[in-house]
Amino acid sequence: MREHIKLWLRLFRIWSLTATFSPIWLAACFNAGRAVNPETRAVFIQNLLLAWTSCGCLQIACNLLNLWGDYQSGVDRKGAHCGVSDLVEGRVAPNTVLLVALGIVLTALVPAGILLVRCFSWTLAVIAALGLFGTLNYCTGLRFKYRGWGPFCVFFLMGYLLLLAADCCLGGSLTRMLSYYPPFSFLYGLPVSCLVANIMHANDMRDIEKDASAGITTPATRLGRTGALVLFFALHLLPYLSVVFLPMLWLSLCTLPFTVLTLRRAVRARNSVPARDWAPLLGETARIHLLQGLLQGLSVLVFIAMRPGGNFG
Repeated sequence: MREHIKLWLRLFRIWSLTATFSPIWLAACFNAGRAVNPETRAVFIQNLLLAWTSCGCLQIACNLLNLWGDYQSGVDRKGAHCGVSDLVEGRVAPNTVLLVALGIVLTALVPAGILLVRCFSWTLAVIAALGLFGTLNYCTGLRFKYRGWGPFCVFFLMGYLLLLAADCCLGGSLTRMLSYYPPFSFLYGLPVSCLVANIMHANDMRDIEKDASAGITTPATRLGRTGALVLFFALHLLPYLSVVFLPMLWLSLCTLPFTVLTLRRAVRARNSVPARDWAPLLGETARIHLLQGLLQGLSVLVFIAMRPGGNFG
């Protein structure tokens, strides 16, 4: 029983849920005034938990569909450069993974439906539809991942769009800010969008030989080693533009030493064949994404606390 639980936790990739946590956390921090107000606190907390539950379930479902898609497409197979999956080893049946994934998608629709009823707007409805569409077509259906669109889809769906959807559910302060200062939302969402896309790109860099041998197209296989490394650098460094133009996010500069260490590791491992030495970049980028999000949110909370009225709205 214990091994069975460990197997499914591994398949769910629980560690990756930080990618869902950070944008919703940023939206919560921007609307923190509603958590302080006794009249809106209960609804704020309920909506926050519903958002995390729905988006977390969709991410877990996408992780399972990713495993299933990699198995069906031949990316995960015996003799692959970067190891094999539990499906290849026969520890779980592919159809079981697919059915569980679809069941989790249906589970995610329950809290999502509650949020749509409570906080309906066309913006939220469109983003929710795009999120469901992206989950079902990332590795299945239209298979964006295998057409080289993976990091770009993740950039928007798990970056800007998730941030704006969470904001719609938690008070709309960021959306109102967008109406009279459009660059604000772009700069505020830039770090979480770039870094979540870079998590996917780091995964593609690690698997560059495996994907190429299976005929799978990713930005890494298209750009080659040097081009992939340049994109990795750009996605790590662009977030710091936010601090330049929004000094209120100063705390997120604390991630810069970790970014430098990760980029140095990427450069040192650029000539390894196969790209196993790039494997740690995935975890390191995920940790920077989480830390960047936490510190950016804390910066906003400090800024709100110093403002008269304690809110942006």
